[in-house]
Formats: sequence, C-alpha cells, structure tokens
Amino acid sequence: MVKGLDTFREAFAGHADRYVLIGGVAASLTLEEAGIEFRSTRDLDIVLIIEALDEVFCAEFWEFIKRGGYTERQELDGPSKRYRFGKPSDERYPVLLELFSRAPDGLTLPENADLTPVPIDGEISDLSAILLDDAYYSFIVAGRNHTNDLAYIGVDRLIPLKAQAWTNLSHPDCVEEGAGRKSNKHLKDVLLLSRLLSAESDVDLPESIANDLRSFLDVMPSLDVDMKAVGLRGVTITEVAERIRSAFKV
Repeated sequence: MVKGLDTFREAFAGHADRYVLIGGVAASLTLEEAGIEFRSTRDLDIVLIIEALDEVFCAEFWEFIKRGGYTERQELDGPSKRYRFGKPSDERYPVLLELFSRAPDGLTLPENADLTPVPIDGEISDLSAILLDDAYYSFIVAGRNHTNDLAYIGVDRLIPLKAQAWTNLSHPDCVEEGAGRKSNKHLKDVLLLSRLLSAESDVDLPESIANDLRSFLDVMPSLDVDMKAVGLRGVTITEVAERIRSAFKV
C-alpha cells in the first residue's frame, strides 16, 4: 500500500468525481487487487477533472495540504498547470502529491498559499504532456474505476499511458531530467501489468492511441529486459508484446 493513501482516501471520499489517480499509485492498486506485488511508490499522481472541479474541492484540498504540514509547495510553469506538494510534517500523509490540470488557471488556492514557482526548461515528455492531448485525457477520464472511495485507472488505461510515456522519454530529443530511469520504470510497469491480460481481454482504443501503442509494440521486442526480474518467467518480451497486441487489437 502507498504510504498516506488511506489518509487521502478518507479526506476525499466524497470527491471521487473530481480527480483520478494515475501512474504508480494506480498501478499499485490495480496489481494488489490481483495479488501481485508492485514496486514501492511514494507519490500520488492526481489528474484533476476540470469539468467537475469546483471551489469546494479546491478549499478541501488546501485544508488537506495544511493539515499534512506540507512544507514543499511548488507550482510548475509549463503548458499545463502542475503542482507538487512534498515533505509533510505528519507521517500519516502521502510523501509527495503531484497534481495535473488541463485548466489554464489550475486550482483556486488562497493568496497565502505560498507556492514556489518552478520554471521548466524544454518540453516535458512524461505524463503531463500526454494529458494535454484531448484523446488521452478523455480516455483516462472515461476509464476511471471507483473502488473503496478512490478513483483510479486500471490496466486497460495504464498500459497505453505508460507505453506512450516510454515513447516520449526515449525520444532522442528528450531533455527531461532522469529520462532514462523514468522510461525504464514505465517499460517494466507495462510488462508487469501485462500479467493481468488474458485471452478474453478486449479493449477498444481511440485511433490515435491505438497508433501510439502499435508503434511502441513494434519497438518493444528489441528492448533488453530481464524478464525474470519483473516476474515473467518462461515468457519472452516478444510474446508479451503479442499478448498486448491481442488484448488491445493493435
């Protein structure tokens, strides 16, 4: 279980229509439901649902930040609004919160929020860039699971999303800090999540996302991965790629 997730769940049990958890925390929830151990993850990646965002949620979120005693409060300058809250004084709270918003104005926070502006050099190639794409944003929002007072995406959304994050981070022109480490993490997550796919898996993708996933799968068999290290014994990376192709019909 991700540290602080229960505290987050309790605080926002009535607001599951205003956000969706993606990234490592969503993968952790999805895999744990199937009894599969996932790598430790300390941060909560949260996509704000701009169509449902209101002042009540913004106010309650800010109270959550204050109660947790978060001393790191950053607003990242980029094409989309991103916020990072870290170093809580209360150990019951998540270690790091990363919020993504497609709304130009982002969250409505009080004037004394004391956010530190953080300039970003170059393009951001990870999740925030993907969320600027209308097809991906709609795909994520439409695929939300609501379980145990949490909203998060499952394997049907995580695999295409992480595959595209790997593609962006692996591009020769990518200048994002730690791109190699992040891309390897996304690749291993795709492999691990593929264990949840079966012969009956049948996922419809929007055309643009299907094309992105197809391009990733074309490259995937050539990648050097220790399959045993990700819990896939007796199976090749090519076989995993074909399993994903079959499930997503690409």
